[in-house]
Amino acid sequence: MLFDTVDKAVQQRFLENISETLGDRALDYIVVQHMEPDHSAALKELLLRYPGAKIVCNAKTLSFIKQFYDLGIDSRTHIVKENDTLNTGKHALHFMMAPMVHWPEVMVTYDSTNKNTVFRRRVRMLRRTQRRAVCRRGGFCKGLYG
Repeated sequence: MLFDTVDKAVQQRFLENISETLGDRALDYIVVQHMEPDHSAALKELLLRYPGAKIVCNAKTLSFIKQFYDLGIDSRTHIVKENDTLNTGKHALHFMMAPMVHWPEVMVTYDSTNKNTVFRRRVRMLRRTQRRAVCRRGGFCKGLYG
């Protein structure tokens, strides 16, 4: 499972690291939380190298992916909404939308299997009152963001 990608400037090293880490194992999921190019430029190459990987994203993110890349990915996309949970077998991922934290498609992912593990790109950019509201809605940021 991979959360987001990287800027094109470091794409080659990023892909080498993933290949080295996975070895002969498959990449099952790519969770796309933010589509700004400096966070997602390696997505197309990653999808081409790992054709079995399922993309996990919200509907707005999917529309951005389709605008940036011509990949025909509908059949391998799992759309999530506010408070959805994805059970992968090892992890239970919970999704909270955080639109306009930076871009309109931003979301935050919480793994309840590993308590207090929040995967996020832009949560720290939220004003304190916004962070509290997102954390209360999801019930998972206890003590993380004041």
